[in-house]
Amino acid sequence: MSLSAWLRDYLYIPLGGSRGGKLFAMRNLMLTMLLGGLWHGANWTFVIWGGLHGLALAVHRLWAESVPYTLLTGPIRRAGAWLLTSSWVLLCFALFRCQSVGDFVLLLEKLGDWSTKATTSAWLWLVFGLALLVHVLVYVYKPRIKAGVVRISDVGYGIALGAAAATSLYFTPLNPAPFIYFQF
Repeated sequence: MSLSAWLRDYLYIPLGGSRGGKLFAMRNLMLTMLLGGLWHGANWTFVIWGGLHGLALAVHRLWAESVPYTLLTGPIRRAGAWLLTSSWVLLCFALFRCQSVGDFVLLLEKLGDWSTKATTSAWLWLVFGLALLVHVLVYVYKPRIKAGVVRISDVGYGIALGAAAATSLYFTPLNPAPFIYFQF
């Protein structure tokens, strides 16, 4: 059983799930995710991590119910939604990995301080930008590639995959961190 299934079956549904209206559903989402954060450990970073995920789920539910479907479609809007969601989740996981809230605040300060960025950081931003571009292009062109409208040669595809693999290997740490759940 996954953690998501456990949270749904043993917390969200017994709390009432989505029965009782929007406010109760959002309250249940927040409580479920706060308790899910607390399950990871008695540290404020875990509780805040759960609260931020609960907040994101509640905002998503409100957004999806109040915005017409036609405003949610289209490759640019979907790519923007993907970027926003990915950024939020990655920021929350940075908080999850920090030892304290103070460490997270320091991390945010360092992310915002562009005057002290090293050359490696510039390369990381470049790689991130290229990866984002590839994601958007694949997302936009994938249906056209399947339909045969856009053709990519096998050589070009191989070069792109090889470049992506080489870039990933270049930025892979020599001593990777242990699997996070080993600490639990």
